[in-house]
Amino acid sequence: MTALGTLPGRYSYSSEAVAINERGQIVGTRATKNFSQHGFLWQAGRMVDLGIRGTVHPVAINERGQIVGSTFPSYPWQTHGFVWAHGRKTDLGTLPGGTRSEALAINVRGQVVGWASTTDAGGNHPFLWETGKMRDLGTRGGTGRAVAINQRGQVVGTSATARGNTHPFTWQNGKMTDLGTLGGGTSVATAINDKGQIVGWSATKTGQKHAVLWTLRSGKSVR
Repeated sequence: MTALGTLPGRYSYSSEAVAINERGQIVGTRATKNFSQHGFLWQAGRMVDLGIRGTVHPVAINERGQIVGSTFPSYPWQTHGFVWAHGRKTDLGTLPGGTRSEALAINVRGQVVGWASTTDAGGNHPFLWETGKMRDLGTRGGTGRAVAINQRGQVVGTSATARGNTHPFTWQNGKMTDLGTLGGGTSVATAINDKGQIVGWSATKTGQKHAVLWTLRSGKSVR
């Protein structure tokens, strides 16, 4: 076990690592004595502050060293997703009509997924951000968010349905597909690999919670 330490300074208090890439680069947060959160990048034995203002929550780093997460400025309290690379932060913005967004995952191509609001009151939709533009992926009838993306650009997430249940979805080539459930009302997808295998959980007809593997084959899911 190797302690990564904290950033230099009399106000550094604690640190937490949240993600690592294949190059051994680590991202995380460090807290100060007044409980503000700063994002950091650790590489080659050295911890560097990302230099982003406000409360910072990095969540992922890809093989190119691009970091994604969310920032909470002191005022107004509106979180925005960001991409950080080579000392520079890019604000991902929001969807039309909204004021908030959160980045949750990034692949090696620099494609980012997460959620963004479409109104001040809420109405969160999953998004795909690439080449400076945020794309609304839509929902299955309610709010939703994208939680993971593989290197092929296949996206998975969760969306409320018109009946008020929560179902996982996969999105690829402009099409969203409902992955269904094991007979219960609710299911959730949490991750996808480069083979198109998706994991999560689903409620059964009897109300139990079971782990699930979905496999994408020619655009279809096999549970």
